[in-house]
Amino acid sequence: MVCAFLCSFFTVFTGGSGVTILALGGVLFPALLRDGYRERFSLGLMTAAGSLGLLLPPALPLILYGVVAQIPIEDLFIGGILPGILLTTMIAAWGVREGIITGAGRQPFRWREAFVSLWAAKWELAMPLVVLVAMFSGLATAVEASALVALYALLVQTVVHRDLSVRRDLLRVFSLFAIAYIHSRVVESSAPLQGNGNGDLVASDQASILRSSDLVHRDPIWPSLCVSN
Repeated sequence: MVCAFLCSFFTVFTGGSGVTILALGGVLFPALLRDGYRERFSLGLMTAAGSLGLLLPPALPLILYGVVAQIPIEDLFIGGILPGILLTTMIAAWGVREGIITGAGRQPFRWREAFVSLWAAKWELAMPLVVLVAMFSGLATAVEASALVALYALLVQTVVHRDLSVRRDLLRVFSLFAIAYIHSRVVESSAPLQGNGNGDLVASDQASILRSSDLVHRDPIWPSLCVSN
């Protein structure tokens, strides 16, 4: 039940079930297996629950569909609430049934632990509220709300948690943005070359751009993140 509602809720703000599987799969999948759930069931539960979040507002696919189809986005939000909640509840009930049949382990609910966990994650839990308040109050559009949340996350990580250093880590982030921007410009300008069969030349140019950054040499994970962006 927790996995179903968590995956569905997470997808609402990521806009893609694949992102949910990558972000939460490393935590939820081993936990389900450790409690005794079948592997195939655990994979299906995470995949199905993550997809259902696309029906709930303010999921990005609803906004994109409303813009393309010229349909009021508010109507799509209202129309997706009931089906999204109903299907998520059915998936959660399916998970409860599986747990009863297979005799999977159950964890007793403790109010004190729940309150302590919620309080520890209060800054992160406030992030969806920032998005909802900014969009539904009319203070910001979807694009402006995303920028506002990015600023909020930056302040939380640098000021509250102090996990990021303003001098050291922000310079690395800005360097990554510069690489990503150059990479996107190369891809955009090389579209005619790809159509003419010069895709290998374009790929070589992109790789040389990535290798030219000192940031890439110091941390091998950044090339993959850059290409993904």
